[in-house]
Amino acid sequence: MKFQQKQDSTKREFFWKEFARALFFLIFIGGLIAAVLFSKTKTKRMAGDKRPDTAAYHFEEILPRFDNRPRETPIYLDGKTIYPVFRLESQEKVVLTEGEVNETRVVTTIRELVGIAFEISAKGYRDDLRLFLGLDMEGKITGIQWLEDHEAPAFSHHIQGQKEFFSSFLGMTKEELLRKDRKEIMTASNQVAIIAKGIAQELLASIDFFEKRKEMIVEKAFQGANLS
Repeated sequence: MKFQQKQDSTKREFFWKEFARALFFLIFIGGLIAAVLFSKTKTKRMAGDKRPDTAAYHFEEILPRFDNRPRETPIYLDGKTIYPVFRLESQEKVVLTEGEVNETRVVTTIRELVGIAFEISAKGYRDDLRLFLGLDMEGKITGIQWLEDHEAPAFSHHIQGQKEFFSSFLGMTKEELLRKDRKEIMTASNQVAIIAKGIAQELLASIDFFEKRKEMIVEKAFQGANLS
């Protein structure tokens, strides 16, 4: 009798151990599935949120004088969102209305395409930097706006406050960037030197992108211009 009770107890103990193992295994598998699903959902959500927040863009600070509203007329090319800026002119024109009556109206036309702006991502000290770049139609740098970084707060504040850091790039073409002595855009700080090099490399790539696609950019800019 005692032997039977001991045997039953052993079976119950074995059963609960196996049950616990199976339960742990199911929880583990369920956790893995949940993690994969969450990751895919997050990726899809991020992919769906690629449209930039243009409220952060300071067009007037990085581009030549312009008259249009660039936020309303972006163009899309090779994964980039590009914002063309125009100088406009208005003139009075006499037009014939449906009632065959001459009427004077003010007509706005594009005088010239003066530049473009788009986001770039440059290599920083800790992680990539988000910048907003302005170029004129000759491919010269007209301005750079610092949008976001993941550097140490004190260092980030320090580098953003150095106006000469960004002004050293202004007005430069790709050829001038290639010739520029790196010492001119570096300070005693090794962190700044790394960031300066990363920005210079990305500026070269961005100007090259513009030069190779200039005709297409101009065509798309005029097609998408909204003068209403």
